[in-house]
Amino acid sequence: MVVPRLMQYVSSTGVRIYRIPCLALPDLPLRVYLLVGAGPPTLIDAGSGIGQCTAEILSGIDRIRYEFGEPIAPADIRRIIITHAHLDHFGGLSQLVRIMPAEVIAHPLDAGALAAWEEYAVMSKQRLGLFLVEAGVDQPLRGQLLAASRFERARLEPVPVDRWLSDGQELDGLKIIHTPGHSAGHCCIAVGDVLLTADHILARTVPQQWPERISPFLGLA
Repeated sequence: MVVPRLMQYVSSTGVRIYRIPCLALPDLPLRVYLLVGAGPPTLIDAGSGIGQCTAEILSGIDRIRYEFGEPIAPADIRRIIITHAHLDHFGGLSQLVRIMPAEVIAHPLDAGALAAWEEYAVMSKQRLGLFLVEAGVDQPLRGQLLAASRFERARLEPVPVDRWLSDGQELDGLKIIHTPGHSAGHCCIAVGDVLLTADHILARTVPQQWPERISPFLGLA
């Protein structure tokens, strides 16, 4: 497995975009992004909070300072935008907001998972369980499938969302594009001529194809 290296990009609008690599899970490399020059220093996504993921993000911010000469530290970050409410992208949020005096921003269709993960996970697991019963899946296999679901993987501290994202919104030159499919509230972010797509475009997965009653706002009818 190749973990991507720390990189700097400069958008057509002059925003400095730093790609910070981390491991969300032992076999899942992730990239979060630090934006400098578009309003307050802004972190895009928060990693999983699992293993060394948060430490790798913080170390990446320190490396930006001495590798690129950017005068930035974790305590300087004033805004965290969550592209979507999947654990690998927001699980570390509660750890980061202890260090960063940052406003938390997410789309309202995903904000509930950040603010009340336990309740969200229980409701989602119940919907999935009922669907498996209706589909004729026997109890032993149902138990295995539910145990393998993401709802069993974490117990997260709630983090309230300070502001909501909306399609077409502009935040200090960052254009928000609501792209439901991977999650109901998934958003891409255009930074001049650079598009941060989060998990909207992935090489080896397909969009969610659950029925609508299991995945509200993004499932199949």
